[in-house]
Amino acid sequence: MTRSWAAASGHQTESRSSCIQACFYHAADTGLASGVSNEPSVPAKSAVVVGFFAKPKLRFIRRLLMRRAFLPLLLGASVVHGCTEAKSPPPPPATPQPPAPTPSAKPEVTEAPRSTQDALLAWLDPDAVTVLYGTPPETLDLDAVAVLFALPPKLARMLRELRLSETGLQAVLPVDAPAPATWFEPELLATHPRLSSETYLVRRLRRPRAEIEPLLEGAGFHAETSEGFTVHTHRGAFPWKLAFLEPDILAYIPVRALGSGLLPLTAARDLPASEVEGQLRTAGASSAQVVLQLFAAGPLLHLDLGDDVAQVMFAARRWERGLDVQVQLVPTGDLENAARALGERDLGLETDQVRAIAARVAYTVEGPTVLGRLQLTASDLASLQRPP
Repeated sequence: MTRSWAAASGHQTESRSSCIQACFYHAADTGLASGVSNEPSVPAKSAVVVGFFAKPKLRFIRRLLMRRAFLPLLLGASVVHGCTEAKSPPPPPATPQPPAPTPSAKPEVTEAPRSTQDALLAWLDPDAVTVLYGTPPETLDLDAVAVLFALPPKLARMLRELRLSETGLQAVLPVDAPAPATWFEPELLATHPRLSSETYLVRRLRRPRAEIEPLLEGAGFHAETSEGFTVHTHRGAFPWKLAFLEPDILAYIPVRALGSGLLPLTAARDLPASEVEGQLRTAGASSAQVVLQLFAAGPLLHLDLGDDVAQVMFAARRWERGLDVQVQLVPTGDLENAARALGERDLGLETDQVRAIAARVAYTVEGPTVLGRLQLTASDLASLQRPP
């Protein structure tokens, strides 16, 4: 009866232990269960000995597996071992890192628009012997101003050519073309180079270059490139060539200038600034009332004096509704004689208005100069209107 119970028990546990026995037999065959390493195969004689001793071990293990007390322990151990190998402890959660700071976009730096004064003085010839800068009133007769304040003929001609630069250009343009006065900003720069008495002018355009060049072509100008600048020359009698120094900067170059006539302008571009340029910048920064400034170095011929003039400085500033005008002359002769001669000039060929205003100009000796000064009222300016 005991045998039948064992047989029944063995039959019940057969199915449960079949998987474990198969695994163990495989381990025994490979030498793992018996502690034998996987070495190359042994001779047949040795295999018989190993097999003889292996049979009792297998019988003992079978009996052990048949016992119910041992089976749960073995199954539990195998499950724990399998879980240990199959599942490793999860890694600790990664500490969230703060997002990398994004580089802040640099604010766009916008350059302040260049002033007209800076644009024009950038082309001031550092070797110029005469420099005029300012905004002459459109209706003011500059010829009359030259007479009133006894300017030498060379400087009077420069003032006259300021107007001719616009009226002469208007004469060669087509009838339906916009007036040159509408092409430019009111400020202008005029110079005489050291080796020439011809007047150079530099103006800033208020109209685009793409609009100006077709007008010049239609007026009989032909374009050529010289020293990197586009120069327009008239086929007729216009006394200047027009050169685009920059897209918005136009220069008047005398036709009679030596060579291309660009030397004073390239010198302005390539050489350090002159002392006169510094004075003009200082005067413009310190006072917005300056209308016209002129510096000239001689010797300059003067028709009312027996001697040449070594230096002339002229300035006109806004004053109430008129202008405060001052002229300084440095004659090469006696200062007292020069002041007296300027006060006694013969102005018989001038108009009554010009003679009346000129009589009010007082010339005095101030240090090494002869100083003339007059405040022109609104009524004076009305009588000094240029002819239409």
